[in-house]
Amino acid sequence: MIIISMISESPLEKIKKISIPTLEKLLIDCLVGDEIFATQQNDLDYIVQTAFERYNINPAKMRRYANRRNIKDKVENIFIKYSANII
Repeated sequence: MIIISMISESPLEKIKKISIPTLEKLLIDCLVGDEIFATQQNDLDYIVQTAFERYNINPAKMRRYANRRNIKDKVENIFIKYSANII
């Protein structure tokens, strides 16, 4: 497991008083962290596609965090590609 610094206002959920990163945060971090997640980059399309197919992705939450991480355009392209699967 790799632990990276939290970006301010990153999307989190509280479960039993413990802050857990949301799926939206994890996806954005994978898209940003080319060096850290290099081994997963080959599978990134599959990871994103599977997440959009199996889970409810909150586009507003994902866009806001993507904007803070300076990859809003990249995320908009992902939304276009997988638009049928977002809430």
